[in-house]
Amino acid sequence: MTRGQRPHTRYHTCPRLHYLSAPMVVAGTKAKVEVHERDDYINGDRVFLDSRGRPVMSIVTVRDNGQDAIVFAPVATGRGEA
Repeated sequence: MTRGQRPHTRYHTCPRLHYLSAPMVVAGTKAKVEVHERDDYINGDRVFLDSRGRPVMSIVTVRDNGQDAIVFAPVATGRGEA
């Protein structure tokens, strides 16, 4: 359950952004939402993928008074030996 504590940002699954969970922008606000794909070599890293299977690095919301970013960092993996 989400409580309306400040600061608080609501998200929605956006079909225009290939079904990524993106921050909602207040109606009437001039804003641009940008998805940045990973530019580096992935190799065996576990990265966040969009609905097309493209690796996503971040989602940036740019407004006149600033910007917000969601960053999807790769997940480290390892193997243990008993």
